[in-house]
Amino acid sequence: MTQLEQFIKDKKEESEKKSPKLDVIKRIAYFQKLVEDFYSKVEKDWLADVWNDIHHDYVQLNITEEQLGTYTVQKLILSFGDEVISFNPIGTILLGASGRIDMKCGQNTVMCVYVGENIKRASDAIQIRFAGEKPPKRKGPGQPVWKFASRMGKFELETINKESFQRKFMEIVNGTY
Repeated sequence: MTQLEQFIKDKKEESEKKSPKLDVIKRIAYFQKLVEDFYSKVEKDWLADVWNDIHHDYVQLNITEEQLGTYTVQKLILSFGDEVISFNPIGTILLGASGRIDMKCGQNTVMCVYVGENIKRASDAIQIRFAGEKPPKRKGPGQPVWKFASRMGKFELETINKESFQRKFMEIVNGTY
């Protein structure tokens, strides 16, 4: 083995030790399951009272993420009257969240993110410190749950439940979110 070949081999091994490889197949399957579970909650919990009054379709959506490549997930489209709401999965390689689905009606969009139950705002999930600075004592993120992420002001998060989902659903249609 030449000196250059050894050098490259050593650098590869060093890199693999620093950051374990992402299991692409597991990560994609995990996100696909998150999306399916989210849609199940939309149908069976959050919109159960009106599900039969809403036309619903699932279409295939290709997502491309740098570390995962291109994969397919379901996109949910709901329609009633003149209104159309789509649920667009965005991806799983996100800062501070394990997944994101955007709820969109016309030009209005609300982000749904999968984060720890104790995460109330972006600063709870993301910390910037200087070298040698100790992290502040905080509760762990807790069990992951779906939350609405506000793009207004301080980027605060609200746990999604039947009441909050129905409120956001109406707000996004009316453009008052």
